[in-house]
Amino acid sequence: VVELAVSSAIVLGGVLPYVPQYLDIQKSRNSEGFSTLVCLTLLIANVLRILFWFGHPFETPLLVQSVLMNIVMLAL
Repeated sequence: VVELAVSSAIVLGGVLPYVPQYLDIQKSRNSEGFSTLVCLTLLIANVLRILFWFGHPFETPLLVQSVLMNIVMLAL
């Protein structure tokens, strides 16, 4: 149970801070103050992490976090 809770925290911990920002952008229909360069940097970092996993597999929660982060960055 503890391992599942910690794994969930790892996966969702990187994504949760972007939920209020996404909701604010949707509500106001204004993305002022939002940096697309930050999204690009995070996309590149997470794609590289996923590609690295194919050569040197690491913990599954980190892989799932990278996939989820890419989905969130593309949604933003």
